[in-house]
Amino acid sequence: MVFPAYLFDASLALLCIASLTVAGRAVQLRFASDLTGPALVVARAIVVLSILTLICYLLGAVGAFSRWPLTVAFLASGFVAQLSLKPVDQGRQQLSKLPLIPAIVVGLTLLLIFASWLMQVQYALANGLVGTDSFTYHMPFALRFFQTKSLLGFASNDVLFQTYLHPAAGSMFHAVGMVFFGRDLLSPLINIGWLALLIVAGAAIGQRRGVAAASGLAVAVPFVGVNILLGSAGGALVETPSTALFLAGVAMLIWARGSRALIVLCGLAIGLGLAVKFTVAIPAIGVAIGVLVVADRGQRPKALLLYLAATFMTSSLWFIRNLAETGSPLPNVRLPLLPQPQPTPEAPNMGSLSQHLTDSHIMFERLPHALVNAFGTFALPMIAAALITAIILIIWPSGRDWRAAGIIAIIALIGYLFIPYTAGGPPGGFLPALDQTPRYIAPGLSLGLALVPVLLARFVPGRESWLVLPVAVLVAVPALALYVWDLQGPALALFVAAAALFVVWAFAAKVGRASSAVRISSYLLLGVAVIGLGRVYVNAQASGRQFGRDWAVEGPHPARIGVLGTAGQFVQYQWSDDQLENRIEFIGEHGPHGSFSEVKSCPRLRDLINANHYSYVVVAPTRLIWEKRLISNPQLDWVASDPNAKFVKLLTRYFNKAKYTSDGKPQPFRVFRITGRLDPDRCP
Repeated sequence: MVFPAYLFDASLALLCIASLTVAGRAVQLRFASDLTGPALVVARAIVVLSILTLICYLLGAVGAFSRWPLTVAFLASGFVAQLSLKPVDQGRQQLSKLPLIPAIVVGLTLLLIFASWLMQVQYALANGLVGTDSFTYHMPFALRFFQTKSLLGFASNDVLFQTYLHPAAGSMFHAVGMVFFGRDLLSPLINIGWLALLIVAGAAIGQRRGVAAASGLAVAVPFVGVNILLGSAGGALVETPSTALFLAGVAMLIWARGSRALIVLCGLAIGLGLAVKFTVAIPAIGVAIGVLVVADRGQRPKALLLYLAATFMTSSLWFIRNLAETGSPLPNVRLPLLPQPQPTPEAPNMGSLSQHLTDSHIMFERLPHALVNAFGTFALPMIAAALITAIILIIWPSGRDWRAAGIIAIIALIGYLFIPYTAGGPPGGFLPALDQTPRYIAPGLSLGLALVPVLLARFVPGRESWLVLPVAVLVAVPALALYVWDLQGPALALFVAAAALFVVWAFAAKVGRASSAVRISSYLLLGVAVIGLGRVYVNAQASGRQFGRDWAVEGPHPARIGVLGTAGQFVQYQWSDDQLENRIEFIGEHGPHGSFSEVKSCPRLRDLINANHYSYVVVAPTRLIWEKRLISNPQLDWVASDPNAKFVKLLTRYFNKAKYTSDGKPQPFRVFRITGRLDPDRCP
């Protein structure tokens, strides 16, 4: 990426961020001017993300999801908000400071949290993006949005789980980065930003009770566990953004105290969380109940209506899209009188833990073991503490807001048992999905942990700041156990994390109270520093991405690449080129109501290859997910036997042969170049 192009792209992106930030500030000062500290930051972040999302929805719905329409809209948002709202900054309320020892503990704990994430980001920079789900659907969705300039339609890329029916706002944020840089430059870093919002949202919850530091650290405890960190840091898993937005919504509800504006911000945040990951649906029901608890008796219907309208506003696009494409807003859910797509081969295997509540082996042996592996030694005591705290706050609250928080936490924690896919696996089998999906409990667990310092503060009046000490232990135990510390460069990750934290602290502590001229100058200098450091990052990201791909398309670009075989759907994004020009599609059969399945006959397969004008076809083996092995794909002969399908090379990097083999024989991926029309009448 040549420096002038990078400089232009980065400057344009920073200008848009600055304009959106101005809009967020204007709205917060106009409608929620009494907020301070973390709560103020969370409110502005919700406004910024909501404006960005609504602009993307509007432009993406009309095929204008591209650089200049987005740039004009983002830049206009700041000017319009500033001129129309005319915000007046009344100054900052002085926040209480931590004593020296708790302050040092907080700094070191934050350093450990971000350093552990940066270690995994460093791995992604050396080896390409991480996380199977990133390659299976999050990044393919983002690539489709970027290439088609539209958020509508499906990226039909999955014949096993129908993930293309899921809400995809998480992928949309990655696509925005692609729009501005023409590549997935920002994708390894985006979840770091969500992690920062998560911590600030936790601090905003604790701020109401004087335990901002302890609650801010507590919400991050599940996110230094291996189950979330390894697919999120340097990858595109959406547990971090969905949980951060859920906590942001709860924080606004706790601060609402009759404010309609904060109820709206709560709904906007929950809607964004739903748009990122639908597992937030059960916690969102809890928030709706919380709205009724917090509101005054005569205002409850109006407050609930405001919440629901705001939630619908930031989440609706994906459900409207599904309704238009399939006839149902929730095609994965059986709704009365509404159609559903044909079930996939894995549909019967994707159950929830609620189906196994009476199975003592699963509930008292397998599930606890999975939770400990996911979140560390203290996983079970943490969950118990979160549940007990929530119950006590419901029974013995210090106000309606804390009773509402307890209700939301209980519903979110128990709701984990009813989330689909939490107990996936062959019927009567070992339920291997138990080891992969403990991350679905993150919203409820993070909220419950944030409330523990809130409750304990009642018993240690005047000593609340010392509650950071036990929370720091909860962070340190799983974080230090991570194998990421075995990677090269831990000192570099620590240095970068420390430098970033110092910059944030210095900026907040010094520039926040300076004159407007000093602030603007500081913003400009910070922008120059970001652009300069970003140039170093660009080179590392490009080389790591190239290494991770294993195969570069030879010949003219853009290429149309067809993928066959269920093993191929799990890595398909890796065949996108540096400039994201290659079109990658899983070759499947489209059916009614959004159905998508593997092609069952040779003539039909060859017709589809001809109709879509693929330059290359990658034939992967069939992946037996629960058995962890690969078997031969019969579609290989259907492609290889035609003289116009020229064999290019074998791809052997993607799966460990010792684990994914059939009868001890390797099952590599094969690449064919399509040089002409395949003959459907001469199939083997």
